[in-house]
Amino acid sequence: VFRDFWFYHDDKISWINGRLKFKSLGAFIQHPGFPCSWTLFSMKTQLANKTWGNFLLPIAIALIFLVFTFSYYPFREKFQFDTDEGLNLMRSMLVALGHPLYSEVSSDQPPLFTHILALLLRMAGFEVNPARLLVLLFSTLLVWSGAQFLQITWGKLAAILFLPLIIMAPEYLRLSVSVMIG
Repeated sequence: VFRDFWFYHDDKISWINGRLKFKSLGAFIQHPGFPCSWTLFSMKTQLANKTWGNFLLPIAIALIFLVFTFSYYPFREKFQFDTDEGLNLMRSMLVALGHPLYSEVSSDQPPLFTHILALLLRMAGFEVNPARLLVLLFSTLLVWSGAQFLQITWGKLAAILFLPLIIMAPEYLRLSVSVMIG
């Protein structure tokens, strides 16, 4: 059980539970069995150095992921990655043709992805590649947010190392282009 857990927003020394503590930006946990505190994360570098490099690095990482996946992963030639891909495409096609979701079209998922995909199918035609590109754009947004989070919490090196690690993850590239919700 943790005794102390607190957040704060500036550097200062404070007296907590009869002990002198130096706080830097981030969160600390004090465990009753240990006399020291551990830093869970530190936002000091992001808040102290608000430069364009801090904002552009996650964008560059996401764009590299997008270009790499689009160029080197063979998703345009594959007929079907999973049976759920066909179910999502059929469901969105029926919604695009005017059948109301949940009354005439069965779905166990929230409606946002189905309606976005139906709108895309109305605009681009009933093709699988535009739908896969939409999922790739959502995955790129996820990579951007992961790189942004890692840069804020652990620094630029962690954000840069995130890209090869996410590309080498066993199923991430396949799921990044499969038209599946969950």
